[in-house]
Amino acid sequence: MVGPRYTHYWGAFRILTDAEWYPIWSDAMKIGTFGSDFAKYTSKRSGGGKHITLDSLRPNEFSALHLTAEKQAFCHARTCGEEYDILVTSVLLVAKKHQPEWIKLTSDGVWADWEPAIELCRSLLGYQEYDFDYAKQDFDELLDPEDRP
Repeated sequence: MVGPRYTHYWGAFRILTDAEWYPIWSDAMKIGTFGSDFAKYTSKRSGGGKHITLDSLRPNEFSALHLTAEKQAFCHARTCGEEYDILVTSVLLVAKKHQPEWIKLTSDGVWADWEPAIELCRSLLGYQEYDFDYAKQDFDELLDPEDRP
């Protein structure tokens, strides 16, 4: 359930090559700069594009998404379900689409909470329904059967 501590979690299980990382980084940069509605969030590019950082300008309320091509055991981004959430979940969906075996996703919420990000990826990046299958599978695997929507 979305609430004041609503957080998304991921783990990435190996280092990606430049060729594997670039499509993730490219799509994420489109999401991070797609419109003025999210002007208060910053997209940082450094290290030759080897990481993606989306950060709220309200750091006491939210935590930054920091996704890197490196192996990451356990990471999180707190969004509190506010408008920053659509950027974070969209970038995570991009990563899962391009490298489904590399990253594992979960959240304090349910799959239906990610619908705004799914719609953004469809409209901005042209993703199709099947592009989200692996992300949804992560949610299904991590939820108890009685908790699945």
